[in-house]
Amino acid sequence: MTSPQATKAAQIPLKPDKTGQIHLLLVDDSSLNCLALRAYLTRRGFDVTTAQNGQEALEKFDAAVHQLILMDLHMPVMDGYQATRLLRERGEVLPIIALTASLPQEVENKVYAVGFSGILNKPVDPDKFIIQINQLIRPESWES
Repeated sequence: MTSPQATKAAQIPLKPDKTGQIHLLLVDDSSLNCLALRAYLTRRGFDVTTAQNGQEALEKFDAAVHQLILMDLHMPVMDGYQATRLLRERGEVLPIIALTASLPQEVENKVYAVGFSGILNKPVDPDKFIIQINQLIRPESWES
């Protein structure tokens, strides 16, 4: 069950900026998860901004350009569901990938109903992450 916003976001390829980077917002209340994922992503050329909850994510999203969001589902202050719902209600169509430690069917259904573009289990499998990102990055569709 995919929402119209998630479907639209999944069809929009990511386009690196003039420096060749993709600006990614990583949202997770676990500093250990953020540290590990940020190191991994930075080594692969991503420019990574981190936030510890959904409210902080919205503030950081509004303050700078981001092309992709990795969003934990369960966080204090504002969870990933609410933050994603608010972004989609504002008309944001960038890809938002849910991060979760467990994925029963009802969670998967809720993730797509809210407007997420995809799901990754934690701990994140680097190979699966790269496959998902490569599906969003289509160089042939970038403008010159």
